[in-house]
Amino acid sequence: MHILFDTGCRVHEACEITIGDWQHSHFGREIRAINKGSFGVRTKNLYLSDRTVKILRKYVDTERYVVDKHGRKLRDLMNMPAPMAHETPLFLTSINTRFSEDYFRSHFWSPALLKAGIKLRIHQIRHWYVTMAIKNLKDISKSEEELEKNRHILRLLMSWKSDMLSVYDHSIQYADLPNFANQLHNKMEEKIKSENLITQKTKKSDSKDQDSEMTLMLNEMLWSN
Repeated sequence: MHILFDTGCRVHEACEITIGDWQHSHFGREIRAINKGSFGVRTKNLYLSDRTVKILRKYVDTERYVVDKHGRKLRDLMNMPAPMAHETPLFLTSINTRFSEDYFRSHFWSPALLKAGIKLRIHQIRHWYVTMAIKNLKDISKSEEELEKNRHILRLLMSWKSDMLSVYDHSIQYADLPNFANQLHNKMEEKIKSENLITQKTKKSDSKDQDSEMTLMLNEMLWSN
């Protein structure tokens, strides 16, 4: 779910992520992903916050490791041959199969909604992300020229198909994507903290901490709309 909040990607795009999609960045902040209508081809990049990277790495070494029939941890996946890595799902079910949208909805989305006591369509995360990104464009733009450039970069970040893409050189735009995404993450997190929607939690079990964080994310999404 953290990937959805960080990137505004679609559920099926997140479910299709493989080890190879993340391996190329050395399990850092960038993940390759499919796009709507790309027929399985990785045509866009997802940029994660540092917090989500830590959560994903922990997931690989704990939850995923338990259900991986080969018992592989992050250090093992780093050395996995590329062809095998591109065939190996990042997210595994309890029976060692790739996540499906239905599995994610029943095991993660629905329980989080139940705990938060709210009703939401999962696609609203994508709308929330875009809305927050647009709201924060002015905050990270120092001039009208930079604001217009950032609008175009956002279109690239979301991999939208449009005839109105930037007049700027594409190589410059793509180089700006990671930094642009990082600025958005920082602004979003600052906004949440300023409204006291992220609080210091005492040490609890991992599952309880994750449930609490999911509730905060969902509440923030509702509040911001």
